Amino acid sequence: MPRTLEDKAAGLLIVRLGNNLPPAVTASEAEAEVAALLDRYAIGGLILFNGRWPDTRDTLARLQQRSEHGLIVTTDMERGFGQQVIGGTVYPHAEAFAHASDAETVRAFAAQASREALACGVHVTYSPVADVDRNLENPIIGARAFGPDPARAAELTAAFVAGVHDAGQLATAKHFPGHGGTTGDSHAELPTVDDDLETLQATDFVPFRAAIDAGVDMVMTAHVVYSALDADAPATRSPTILRGLLREQMGFEGVVVTDSLQMAGAKVEGLSEGDLAAELLKAGVDLFVDAVDPVAVIEGLVAAVQEGRLDE
Repeated sequence: MPRTLEDKAAGLLIVRLGNNLPPAVTASEAEAEVAALLDRYAIGGLILFNGRWPDTRDTLARLQQRSEHGLIVTTDMERGFGQQVIGGTVYPHAEAFAHASDAETVRAFAAQASREALACGVHVTYSPVADVDRNLENPIIGARAFGPDPARAAELTAAFVAGVHDAGQLATAKHFPGHGGTTGDSHAELPTVDDDLETLQATDFVPFRAAIDAGVDMVMTAHVVYSALDADAPATRSPTILRGLLREQMGFEGVVVTDSLQMAGAKVEGLSEGDLAAELLKAGVDLFVDAVDPVAVIEGLVAAVQEGRLDE
């Protein structure tokens, strides 16, 4: 059957399955709610939180059967699959690998983690963290990154991508164009980086270029303003950054995904989530991760096309 406009809009959504935050909900406990959503809309995929082995594998299999078009299943597994699914292996933070290991060890770690994820039905890892941890006051990146040296971070970022690909999973470099220089946490606010273009090119951009050269499949946007690139909008909403820098200058041809749309840095006062999604599409986003209200996003995108604000 031809896909309707509503189907096309729903296919851009990666919706939450499970929750680590209070009140915590396991992936299996969230199955019924997600199944009900799938019965109404052709949702594109899931972001997995708070799983249990082997229950989560079985939950994902049932949801795949329920989906008419199939689901892209994703998760945050910077420290291995055990970060999100109890029963999987949990590894040290990226910084530990940067201090103690070589690139081949990082590649082996990434491959092993991806094999566990694929055995559970998870196709995409939202890693590696390609940020350069270059600000001691940064409250959110820290040990999640491969350290403060751009060249070292680039080497290990590329090795991580290679390991993910060795196993057959898809990799995501985040948070573009670099969250390591902020003093704010985009979960709680909209941070700004005031460094000049020369500084950004010599630091934050370096691991992302390496990830693109390594064939990274997805790039996740940062809910951060970069004054030297676009003083008016964060990267997630900036065509200058997503189309001009990432696509045209860096040559990225893969999929651009948002960081969680539930984060404070993603929100725009006075703009509904549906209207925000339309703006993000125009800016260069391809997939919406973790919307607060998936139905509102679908309806907002459909309305934007029908009203001529967005080209189908």
